[in-house]
Amino acid sequence: MFAMAAERPLTLDEIAAAHNLEDLDFLKLDTQGTEYEILSAATWALARVLMVEVEAEFVELYLGQRLAFDIQRLMHEKGFECLYLNRVFIGRKAYNGETRGQLIFGDAFFGLSLERALRLPAHKRALYIILLVQYGHIDLAHALYSSSSDLQEKYPHLARLFRLYGGFLSKAKRFLLMQLDKVIAIMLHLRKTNQLRMDSDRSWPVR
Repeated sequence: MFAMAAERPLTLDEIAAAHNLEDLDFLKLDTQGTEYEILSAATWALARVLMVEVEAEFVELYLGQRLAFDIQRLMHEKGFECLYLNRVFIGRKAYNGETRGQLIFGDAFFGLSLERALRLPAHKRALYIILLVQYGHIDLAHALYSSSSDLQEKYPHLARLFRLYGGFLSKAKRFLLMQLDKVIAIMLHLRKTNQLRMDSDRSWPVR
């Protein structure tokens, strides 16, 4: 985020230099409409960070702000992919009935593309794998680990992560889980909304 200076705000890169930061792994931005400007000036930071979580608006909430598609394009150009979007929907105040609402903003979660991640030093790849697993992107973590013979040799214990979260379910357990999923799906269909004007993926983790 910006720190105020006498003449202009400091960039992330300038803040990092002032604090003698040598590396950066994770970045989270929620700065009320100035996220694009911060990211576009963060050359040093985006060359080192593994993951970025940023609030992005799909409609203009702040005068003159850049929107989600601007951030998406910028991050794509920097070698990141959008791994997940936690969406927020809001219905118009004048209508009190049941409505899906409009997608207003969301928390966009970006990670390095596999191609760029494979060019990282071994210790950064290992850290990225751990972060991916923690945020539920186990398939991308597995792809990175499987494509890195040096990691398999240097960090063999990382393979335990995929045994912990992976594995095949028995036919009986899979059948029971499918029936439970059907019941949950019916309940959500009947409920339809959370009965509020605002709804989000935080309210419905099954989305």
